[in-house]
Amino acid sequence: LQAHKLVKGRRIGIDTSVIEANASLKSLQHRMTGASYWEYVRQLAGAAGIDPNDSDAVRRFDRHRTDRKTSNTEWENPHDPDARIGKSKRGATRLLHKPEHVTDLDTGAILDAEILPADQRDTDELAARIFSAEDQINAALGNEPDTALFTSVTADKGYFKVNEIVELHREGVATVISDPISNRRLDKLSSEQRASVRKARRATRSKRGKALLKRRGIHLERTFAQ
Repeated sequence: LQAHKLVKGRRIGIDTSVIEANASLKSLQHRMTGASYWEYVRQLAGAAGIDPNDSDAVRRFDRHRTDRKTSNTEWENPHDPDARIGKSKRGATRLLHKPEHVTDLDTGAILDAEILPADQRDTDELAARIFSAEDQINAALGNEPDTALFTSVTADKGYFKVNEIVELHREGVATVISDPISNRRLDKLSSEQRASVRKARRATRSKRGKALLKRRGIHLERTFAQ
């Protein structure tokens, strides 16, 4: 990428998608007991007065359970313990991974790629992930480790979290991320938080911010298709 002058590393975008793991829900095991999901359901059916050896009856019981939940804190697939239960893009419940790309919005080059737990929120430790990517890119470019490379981060509103926005602003990184809460109570925030929220709002409404959001749509979304 560097040889073809595709690494600017100044204005970056970040986004996630989901990919289905090569693992089946049928192979889930309880994290504590090691019991399979089917064994667990048969035990519940037996406790409810249903013959646990009647497979059809047990399946009907499982489909209609009011408390039917498959929690990542309780279940895992032993063949792919990093996979998490969630909704695929088609709306089906599957075992998933969450790829995250950091893309150069000036060239479209993928600068960093990570696989996050599929149940991790996009906002969790956002600033730390951004600065980790910056460290890796500085190393690739031969810069000093603490070089302030990024000037702006553009993302969708799922990445907006006040404390993370504040942390990025402290380090001189502008954000072009829409606040999903239009009626946010600014009076409940500290003065630094209020300043960051207002700055973030101005950035998304500015001519420069709108141009970066357009670049995000052009360069960032298609990296997952590729």
